[in-house]
Amino acid sequence: MVAVIGTTGAVAAASLTPYRAYFLAVAFALLGWGFWRAYRPQPVGDRRACATGSGRVARSILWISLAVTLAVTALPLFLPWLEVN
Repeated sequence: MVAVIGTTGAVAAASLTPYRAYFLAVAFALLGWGFWRAYRPQPVGDRRACATGSGRVARSILWISLAVTLAVTALPLFLPWLEVN
């Protein structure tokens, strides 16, 4: 991993480890807000015009973001199995 982010990045990431729970809480809160915005019912009298496919793209990006966030959340559980001797 150090080869990917460099030694400075590895040191910076290691110093942020105690705040991991807070970062994850903020990430899930923002994802929840994004899902609420993407899937909330629109008012009937709303006459704003927008592209039809824009909601589909935003929802796809939200689902991909959720998958990545869940993978990052579960990664420490699988790290002992991924270690190479």
